[in-house]
Amino acid sequence: MNVKQTIGARIKSKRIELGMSQTELAKKVGYTADSSKSTIAKIEQGLRELSRSKIPLFAESLHLSIAELLGIEEEPLAKKIDKSIGARIRARRIELGL
Repeated sequence: MNVKQTIGARIKSKRIELGMSQTELAKKVGYTADSSKSTIAKIEQGLRELSRSKIPLFAESLHLSIAELLGIEEEPLAKKIDKSIGARIRARRIELGL
């Protein structure tokens, strides 16, 4: 599965989970009525790339972060804090010669 197909599958899965039709999603993200269902179908099948300007609209409409929509793993804040504290402790130990 390529990136477009993976993102498309994620969009379809979340849309269905929310009980939303392709037409409803198309309206929420600003596609015109003439091609709306077809456009969403092509995106979900990975046949059409999601335009950059539409990414935030898709994310908001599907109640996802942009990272979740695109499948980008964000490092949790707690893990970032743990790393920061760990680095400070190591630096302090070095200063103290421990």
